[in-house]
Amino acid sequence: MVVPDELAQEYGWRAGDLVSIVGDIWPKSDGSWDWDFEVAGTYEVPPGSALQPWFLLRYDYFNESVADWAKNEVGWVVARLEDGVDPKVVVDAIDRRFENSSDPTRSLSEDEWSRQFANQLGDIGLIATLILGAVFFTMLLLTANVAALAFRERVPELAVMKALGFKDGTAALVVFAEALVLCLMGGVAGVVVGLALEAPLNAQLARVVGHFQMSWVDAGLAVGIAGALGLAIGLPPAVAARRLSIVRALREIS
Repeated sequence: MVVPDELAQEYGWRAGDLVSIVGDIWPKSDGSWDWDFEVAGTYEVPPGSALQPWFLLRYDYFNESVADWAKNEVGWVVARLEDGVDPKVVVDAIDRRFENSSDPTRSLSEDEWSRQFANQLGDIGLIATLILGAVFFTMLLLTANVAALAFRERVPELAVMKALGFKDGTAALVVFAEALVLCLMGGVAGVVVGLALEAPLNAQLARVVGHFQMSWVDAGLAVGIAGALGLAIGLPPAVAARRLSIVRALREIS
C-alpha cells in the first residue's frame, strides 16, 4: 500500500513495514476481516488540497482476496479534467454512456460527492438550517431585550429632548437609527470575519462538506438580514419614544 506522509508519521510506518488492518466493510473470501499490507511508499497531500489522505492499495490483491459478492466490482471512478473543460458536459457524457447498462452511473463533482458522503450521517443542510434558525431567533430575542432596556434607561433623555422642543418624530428617529446602526455594524463585522476565515475553513472542512465560497451577494444578503433585524428590534422602541409623554416621563423619574 501507499500511504500519505501524515498517516505514516502518525503510526510510525516506513517503507517495507508489514501492516495488519482489521476491515469493517470488506470481509475476505475465507471469512477473515484481517488484511495484511506491505508499505511500498508514501505520498504528500498538498496544503489546501481536496485530495483525501487515504492509503492506496493494489486492486488485484483486493479483488483476489475479498468475499465473492464483492469481486470484480467498482464503487467509484475519479476523472481529472483539463483546464477549460466544462464539468457538466463531461458528467452528462459519462452518464449517457452507461444509462442503459446494468450498472448506470451517477457522476458528480468532487464537492457534491463530499456533501453527499457527509449526508450519510444525516441531512447536513437541514441540521445547519435548524441550528442557524435557532441562533437567529436567540439573537433576535437578546437584541430586542437589550434595545428595550436601553430605551427605558434613556427615557429621561428623551423627555428632556422633547421638553427642549424636539418633535416626536425626531425622538423616534434617534431611537430607531441607533438600533439600526448597531445591527448594521454587527452585520458588517460578521461579514469581514467570514471573509477572513473563508480560506482556513475551506482547508479544514473541504474534505467533509466540500468547498464553499462567500460571494459579495452573500455578504450583501448578510448585511441585509442585519438591517432587517435592526428594523424589527428598533421599531417598537421608536413607536414608544414617539408616544412618550413628557409629563409622565418626568413624573416617573421623580
